[in-house]
Amino acid sequence: MRNTIRLYKVQMMSMLGINKIRYSKDKNRNLKLLGLYVGFPLIFLLFCFLSFLYSALMVMQFSSLGMAHLALAAMLAVSSIITLFTCIYKSNGLLYGFQDYDMVMSLPVSTFQVVASRLLLMYTMNLTFTLVIMLPASAAYAIWGGATGLFYVYSLIGILFVPLVPIVVASIIGFFISWVASHFRHANFMKIIVTFVAFFGFMAVYMAFVSMAPGMEEAQITDIAATFMNQLNQIYPMTRFYTDAACFGNPLAMLLFVGISVLLFVVFAAIISLNYKRLNTRLSTTRTRSNYKMRALKTSSPLWALTKKEFMRYTRSSIYIFNTAAGILMVTIACVALLVWNPPELQQFLAIPELKSYIVPLAPFVVSFMAVTCYISACSISMEGKQLWVLRQLPVSPQQVLRAKILINLLVLIPLVVVDAVILSLMLKLDVIGILLMVLNPIAYSIFIAVMGLYVNLKMPNLTWTSEAVVVKRSAASMVASFVGLFGAALPAIGVFFAGEYMLIASAGVTVLVFLLDILLYTLLMTNGAKTFATLAE
Repeated sequence: MRNTIRLYKVQMMSMLGINKIRYSKDKNRNLKLLGLYVGFPLIFLLFCFLSFLYSALMVMQFSSLGMAHLALAAMLAVSSIITLFTCIYKSNGLLYGFQDYDMVMSLPVSTFQVVASRLLLMYTMNLTFTLVIMLPASAAYAIWGGATGLFYVYSLIGILFVPLVPIVVASIIGFFISWVASHFRHANFMKIIVTFVAFFGFMAVYMAFVSMAPGMEEAQITDIAATFMNQLNQIYPMTRFYTDAACFGNPLAMLLFVGISVLLFVVFAAIISLNYKRLNTRLSTTRTRSNYKMRALKTSSPLWALTKKEFMRYTRSSIYIFNTAAGILMVTIACVALLVWNPPELQQFLAIPELKSYIVPLAPFVVSFMAVTCYISACSISMEGKQLWVLRQLPVSPQQVLRAKILINLLVLIPLVVVDAVILSLMLKLDVIGILLMVLNPIAYSIFIAVMGLYVNLKMPNLTWTSEAVVVKRSAASMVASFVGLFGAALPAIGVFFAGEYMLIASAGVTVLVFLLDILLYTLLMTNGAKTFATLAE
């Protein structure tokens, strides 16, 4: 147990960059990390507040039907599903096939202790998501759901064990996806396809259920809610145990919920540890072609060669793609679905004359808001890791390297935002000015997130990571670029909304300002950023 805690502690310190603050003499980097630690609690509280508003609406809705416990069950299901999907693609890199596998396995510790420490790391990471969802949901239920005295005890205890079962299930699914995919030539492509299909399939079912509720009578909602609860309990019995314990004070249900969660977690760790080396060996094997033929080599320009290298690096990581492209892909799929489906309710809504003055100036910001979630360049320097020196040895300038990293971000974003803009322009029946705004505003923000994200990554690199998830999801650069992009799109949109009769002029002005900011940032990147890159690569 002591070695497990030690391994877990080392992994956490490495992930959080604590040793860098303790032993590094770089004051600027230490201040940036400290600022990140100060900002994280504020971000956590912000998401808790948003989660509380959503949970409060659900609890009040179901409380009027005498089914307040269903809201808590639904939020537990959402928390479990988020843990499930995040762990499916994170397990390969945290639990299996992590970068320092050889070094860790050579330590004088047992395989079970290594597995247990990795599972504890996954548990800690996903407990954050669980707390963001379940704590506000529990608070909403305590206020409007008629909670009893035992609710506060059972709900708080139960929350700590919510991620355990989803982690186990996700680790098993993640292994089989990676193992099956490894038998194909394009293994990572197969993993990406499966992950996206599962994610968007769940989102489609959820949105279909939500869209049906407003037009239903109370009796219909009650029947559907009861059916949904029964099906949820059959698919995931842990939901019933939790709600019976927290909402109805059943001590046996609480014991079953905690006992089953811990037992499955421990048994899974024990079983995996027995075949851990064999499993990692199977995942590390690759499929090679047996009919290789010599062909003439093709040449290309340095910029295009670097861009192809960046594209290959990007498409080889399912974590990288899922966390940077999911948002804009959701918008594109939703636009195509609305264009094909073309619901009459939407047409009636768009026919309201007063809305036209709001739709034209504000609609472009919807696409732009999702475009800035595609922060590929904010991870591209860090993803080089310890191999960054290789780029420095190539006969190319730092500016060419940086342009290639910007270009891959734009090659992913620009086609999608243009498609979204064209579809929305057709649906909204915009005039020439509206079409120009719909196209140019998202393009301006696409360039902004690509250039700004790369500059931030140059200033906040993480070249000593052991898991890609650390770089893509929890590095200082990715978090800073993400929030700067989101606030950079949201705040101007709010300003445009309050511009009154000058909304259209304000929207056009914001687009021009963003383009000017793009030019300024690009100039800064090609000068100061290039010097920083040369220093990093030494």
